[in-house]
Amino acid sequence: MINKKIKELSRCLVCGINIIVPRYGIAFNRYKSRRYCSTKCWYLRFGVRKNVCPQCKKEFRVGNRLTKSTKKYCSRICQGKYAIREFNPRWKGGKFKARGYIWIRDKNGQYRAEHRIVMEEILKRKLKRYEHVHHKNGVKDDNRKSNLAVVLLNNHFGKVNCPKCKYRFLIK
Repeated sequence: MINKKIKELSRCLVCGINIIVPRYGIAFNRYKSRRYCSTKCWYLRFGVRKNVCPQCKKEFRVGNRLTKSTKKYCSRICQGKYAIREFNPRWKGGKFKARGYIWIRDKNGQYRAEHRIVMEEILKRKLKRYEHVHHKNGVKDDNRKSNLAVVLLNNHFGKVNCPKCKYRFLIK
């Protein structure tokens, strides 16, 4: 026999099975609104939505019509895989601009300055560490072949005449 002060008998709203619900005490607050025998019945009652993960194509539960969850991926791992490189909506093809120069992701997956890559293609060899690429017009993101010149480290610094205004200035 069930002690009426401690527990109460109730019926599941979906399948009609009898369930025991605590009536008083600490456990009462936890089970106060319990009306279903299992999560399966609760899901049947509230209609769980299912979604397909765009990364791994696995079907997963999103929530119910009460929570209005907008979950797109099945896990944080799949979400992290989506956020890199060409899967990211802000991906610009591995190209970005920093310190005035354009940086490109090369075949090894490392970022290198575009003007050095262009000059290596012209020379058909890798540049040495002491070889610098000079932009003739002074515009750092102008990487046309006609605008680039290889200079040695000691020749790269010094006085230069500007082709536009004929002003003589010091390159550092």
